[in-house]
Amino acid sequence: MPIKAIINCTFEKTVEQYRKHNEIATNCNTSLPPRLGRLFQSRDLIGQQHVITEFDHQEARYRVLSRLQTNEGGVNVYTVEFNDKTCTCGKWQMLRFPCSHAIAVCRQRGVSTNTTMHQVYTTAVYQAQYNGHFYPLRHPDYWTDPGWKIRADPSRPLQQNGVGDAHVGYIMIWMFVIQMNPLYVGVQYVDKRVIT
Repeated sequence: MPIKAIINCTFEKTVEQYRKHNEIATNCNTSLPPRLGRLFQSRDLIGQQHVITEFDHQEARYRVLSRLQTNEGGVNVYTVEFNDKTCTCGKWQMLRFPCSHAIAVCRQRGVSTNTTMHQVYTTAVYQAQYNGHFYPLRHPDYWTDPGWKIRADPSRPLQQNGVGDAHVGYIMIWMFVIQMNPLYVGVQYVDKRVIT
């Protein structure tokens, strides 16, 4: 497929996905976007089966016993440090979105779960993320020359597939970037970098 057709196809798919998410974000009237809302609900259902023991109310330290596992491992034990927003499962710290153990602790403490997640997961951020604009690409004949050429590695010859048809086998493609168009990629100047 020619490179211009690939760029055009990629752009069209990007616009299609952007439009789809823009429509979802515009019609969303919950505190979390739909996909994250489903994730939260599934973790909440799992969290309702946990057994929680409070170790220190002031420090907000809890032991959480997960429901009985179907494997030989049995019950898993986790420690939730609610004030520090940490859990020994590691999900809460890594994703900054509450794990089922943190949600169970929220439920026990009577605290809103909105305080347990980072603001990037809110619907307001989701709406802002898809509140931009796209403009149609001009015909490929009007695109500016990117300033680089695609060349095959001459040390990798054509190979025979056994039937007699020659095909290109694992050709390494080298692109020498002299200057990229800032309108398309956001880079003003890249000098003699090799992209493989």
